[in-house]
Amino acid sequence: MTYLIELYLSSNQLTSLPESLGDLTCLRELYLSDNQLTSLPKSLGNLTYLNRLDLTNNQLIHLPKSLGNLTSLTQLDLTFNKLATIPESLGNLRSLTQLDLSSNKLVTIPESLGNLTSLTQLNLSFNKLVTLPELLGNLTSLTQLNLISNKLVIISESLGNLISLTRLNLSLNKLVIIPESLGNLTSLTQLNLDSNKLKNLPKSIDKLTNLSELNLANNPIISLPENFFQDSQPPKIYLTYHQNFLIIPKYLAGSIYLNGIKIPEKYCGVPLESWSAKWLIEEDNAEMRRLLIQVIGYETLCEKLEGIVLDTWREYSLLKINKQVDIEPIHLLKMTCPSTGYIHVLRVPPDLHSAREAIRWINWGIDPEELAVET
Repeated sequence: MTYLIELYLSSNQLTSLPESLGDLTCLRELYLSDNQLTSLPKSLGNLTYLNRLDLTNNQLIHLPKSLGNLTSLTQLDLTFNKLATIPESLGNLRSLTQLDLSSNKLVTIPESLGNLTSLTQLNLSFNKLVTLPELLGNLTSLTQLNLISNKLVIISESLGNLISLTRLNLSLNKLVIIPESLGNLTSLTQLNLDSNKLKNLPKSIDKLTNLSELNLANNPIISLPENFFQDSQPPKIYLTYHQNFLIIPKYLAGSIYLNGIKIPEKYCGVPLESWSAKWLIEEDNAEMRRLLIQVIGYETLCEKLEGIVLDTWREYSLLKINKQVDIEPIHLLKMTCPSTGYIHVLRVPPDLHSAREAIRWINWGIDPEELAVET
């Protein structure tokens, strides 16, 4: 047994490992995924020839300091555990090229992580990280950095030192600003900033001339930087429509995907608030028509396309847009607030034929008379 090179113990119900595991000093690969391990023996640190360790999907709460003795490790997978901290000794694993700590409960990462200068892939996604160590910028061999679904608000300027990065995923965080040093990452081909709180982008972003995909969806971005990718081939740029977004530059026609829909040149260079209801009648693409409906709004559609009143009940009106602008007929329930005069419009199924029936549909089956009594 002491001469074993590979040991596969995955998918058992192991809750612990014996200290004698440390006697297998010739091991090169150890697979312990899909067990119920809550801790590891200190003797694990004796396996100094180990180059691959897979501990995916266990119940690990902490790691022994002796893990730092495994200086031959090139791949370490600790995803899907319950780790809240990582020992400083992890920084001794200078041969590591792949480190996966995703889907744990990490709040911080030790500064010693910056010693792992051989790392090419680092996955810290689905944790609770609020900040990243400044020394992360030492990892100049990184080609892939995954930080999906943490609680990051800002990113250090040292990010700009990671000049080998080709893929960077910062989606599902709370970022309000991206450092100008991002522009140093000229090897990037994919940048994902989806679902943050970004209103603006650094001017340096258009230096990323190798980008093929830039995901900015689900951010409250108001406008794009001046001359944004005007002097280079723009990547595919994904944005999400919101009311404050201003305009799509003409030169980005064919590169912008708004709500996942490729925007033709016709709609670029025109402020979104000026998009015309008549375009709905002219547009052949059903997906583009639906986006037009969202941008223009049902209130404007009622006004510009002259909705026909099918039925009324008190301050409610059931309307139909007679123009064929969507896959199925557009029926709208319009309510005029008696005290403020404010008009509110909601789309309802086309098989509803009375205003009262439409109100009932909106209120989850409750008749408006019953609702009035409850109120």
